[in-house]
Amino acid sequence: MMQPLRSVVLGEYTTPRNRGGFLTTISLAQGFGILLVHIVGTFLSFQHTAIISLSFSVISFLMTIYSPESPSWLATNGQYDKCREVFIWLRGEQEIPELEKMIETSKYLQRTNEQSKGLKDIVAIVKKKEFNKPVLLMFAVYIMMNFSGPLLFASYSTVILHLLMGPDIDGHFWMVAFDIQRLIFNIGAVYVINKTGRRTMMFATGALCAGSHLAQAGYVFAKANNYLPFDSLWIPGVLVSLQVLSFAVGMIPLPSVIAGEVYPLQYRSLAGSVSLVASSGSIFLVLKTFPGLISGVGLQGAYLLYTGIIAAGLVVIWFLLPETRGRTLQQIEECFRGEPFESELVKELDHLNRTEEKKMLA
Repeated sequence: MMQPLRSVVLGEYTTPRNRGGFLTTISLAQGFGILLVHIVGTFLSFQHTAIISLSFSVISFLMTIYSPESPSWLATNGQYDKCREVFIWLRGEQEIPELEKMIETSKYLQRTNEQSKGLKDIVAIVKKKEFNKPVLLMFAVYIMMNFSGPLLFASYSTVILHLLMGPDIDGHFWMVAFDIQRLIFNIGAVYVINKTGRRTMMFATGALCAGSHLAQAGYVFAKANNYLPFDSLWIPGVLVSLQVLSFAVGMIPLPSVIAGEVYPLQYRSLAGSVSLVASSGSIFLVLKTFPGLISGVGLQGAYLLYTGIIAAGLVVIWFLLPETRGRTLQQIEECFRGEPFESELVKELDHLNRTEEKKMLA
């Protein structure tokens, strides 16, 4: 429930200029949380670790109580004065044209009375390009994210590191070391994603992630069959570092960034909830199938499978993801719709004006 909500709220709160950086802080917070839990859990029991972790939820709850509703939500519910007040409080008065455009859009959608009332209405919504394209896109993005490695590193890190680097290493030490590395990369991602196009970052980090999986699979296979001319601890260390770089800079933060940008204004809650199915389902598959894959085909077989899934996700993203950096949420929605919202609004206003003129003449 929290996963789509946090991206949507941050996306609606922030200006297009800095939206990518703000949305990337989601993955930064995740990286910090995983590092903290791994460090605390190394020295304390899981009960004490849980109590310490609970304090962050209490702080977040208190912050939520005093946070305003987003301007987009207020606009869609007809609270236009409050929408203007919150928008200016969040962003100042430099982006008033975006505010007025958002309010115009909300008024138009309310006039067309497209609120969901039953199964027939939901089916009609699903057929709309501005709904189904972002949902299919986020299905691919979430599945690719969960198969790219961060989920497995958070849950099975010591198992993976022992398989890659040998049974004699200090698994907990290397786990915390790579967690620190991930946090550092996450900090850098806040700046990089804010300055770089979404498509560029997605394909660059996706290719790096697929390549690192393939290289690790090849290394494990070659080592098991004595094909390596020489071996050293730094070889798997570098390969894991490349994988951590790929998901810390791209595979983890970009889904949160894109989810905060692509959902349509009128159906944002529904689209986010539907997309969550792909995220939850892929999390379940990754965590539950990994031990069986290790027993059946080994780490090299599992990583070859993950490479294929990442590649398939990149193909889907190539066709569905427009460049969203620097665009307002309304412009992104118009891009998915395939026709400018202004033309529909002008047509509607012209129709209303002609109707009023006919009434006056009559």
